Amino acid sequence: MSKSLAEITQDYGRIFSAIIEAHEADENDLTALKEQFSDINLQLKDKVDAYTYVLDKLKTEEMYWKERAKKARSVAKSMEKGRDWIKYRIQNFMETFDAPEVLGNENRFKLQKTPAKLIIEDEMALPDKYKITSVVVDIDKPSLKSDLKSGEKIPGAKLETGTTVRSYVNRKALNK
Repeated sequence: MSKSLAEITQDYGRIFSAIIEAHEADENDLTALKEQFSDINLQLKDKVDAYTYVLDKLKTEEMYWKERAKKARSVAKSMEKGRDWIKYRIQNFMETFDAPEVLGNENRFKLQKTPAKLIIEDEMALPDKYKITSVVVDIDKPSLKSDLKSGEKIPGAKLETGTTVRSYVNRKALNK
């Protein structure tokens, strides 16, 4: 049965510790530990290859579903535009024929007043009491990062590195 990466990691740590502590062990014990260590390395190689397959499969699925979502958003937008167009046509009919209400067999449409919408025609013509002055401070992140990379100490900012997992083809193993 295939072990999980966590189980392989535990086994690896246990055997690695046993090898370090086995300085007084006889040759048979060391040989057995080395064989177990070799077996775990094989399991780890299989697990790495399996995880690479799963990561590639998940990436393919991710791209598929992102594309499906994009198409679904497009379809939804088309449906929304269709609804808006039909409502516009109904409203246009009702306003053209001064009909505040149109009745169907089971449904009806009725014109309804909307709340007042503010239209600003000329900002400069507005009195100052309606204007708010605000200050926006933006950080020049590219310059800040560049200065930090060059070793400059800047209060309130620092560079932080992390790690990520990347998958590569093991060319050495393929060339065997």
